Amino acid sequence: MQLRLDGIDAPEKAFQGEAQPLALPARDQLVRLAGFTDVTYGPDDTVTGASPARVPAVAVAALVETNGRPVALLLSADPSPRMDGDTVPVTTDLLARSVNGSLARSGAAYITVYDSTPPTVRMTFTDLGTHRSRRRARPPTARPGSPSPTRPRSDQTAR
Repeated sequence: MQLRLDGIDAPEKAFQGEAQPLALPARDQLVRLAGFTDVTYGPDDTVTGASPARVPAVAVAALVETNGRPVALLLSADPSPRMDGDTVPVTTDLLARSVNGSLARSGAAYITVYDSTPPTVRMTFTDLGTHRSRRRARPPTARPGSPSPTRPRSDQTAR
């Protein structure tokens, strides 16, 4: 499943034909935070192996972006038992412990929010971006005048 991680943007391995700076470290950190080790990649950079082969995780999403990917918070090793379709309150704690929050806090991804970003998500990720290491940090990015890649959200509860 392909996800768009909500509230952040990370350097990409193949952006307009080239790898952006720090794309590989960001990818490797995402894979580690998701719970995988010993990851191997094929010639086209697709994953060919990892340990373990599968990791339980929760994707908390309330909408789908224009390319068909759920815009989600990714929770790896989530201690709460959840079922498909459960309503999950999006709290500051949940945002901070998400893979999204960890990537933002470390500087591996930068904050990207839109007009449609709920206030709790906007404030939490902006705070994470403000308090992370300045070595690799980029300032929080708001795009109020640009077209949102997502449809507007009506509340802060994801399903």
